[in-house]
Amino acid sequence: MKDDDTYFSHQLKLPAHMDSLHGFIQFMEQSAGELGLEDALIRKLSLVAEELLVNVIHYAYAGTGEDGGIDLQCGMADRQTFCMRIADKGKPFDPLSAAEPDLTRDIEDRPVGGLGVFLVRELADHLDYQRKDGANVVLFCKKVR
Repeated sequence: MKDDDTYFSHQLKLPAHMDSLHGFIQFMEQSAGELGLEDALIRKLSLVAEELLVNVIHYAYAGTGEDGGIDLQCGMADRQTFCMRIADKGKPFDPLSAAEPDLTRDIEDRPVGGLGVFLVRELADHLDYQRKDGANVVLFCKKVR
């Protein structure tokens, strides 16, 4: 899947704070609805967006003293593929580099974390991270039809 600006029809930039999370999720849900996605899929995409956005909010600007922002873009790459791109200018951070969780261990024996990125990977038809022009850029795409 090509990371191409031309298919992102919806864009929202907000500060990278937990106070912005609801606005981002609401924006993504509204955008997906306008693009004709079904409610059940939009709920799954909301989980993906929340996981990716919370990672940025928690890690991108931590310890930098910067008060940065997040750029969320949504659109249809083609008639069957919805994509969202999340970009920030924080520290380099590849959320996809996280190790796969060991699902064979009892839940009480597992370390905290890692299941959110696992969920994102499971729901994606295409998932990519790039450090591009000083920004972390995560591209998530899902077949919708």
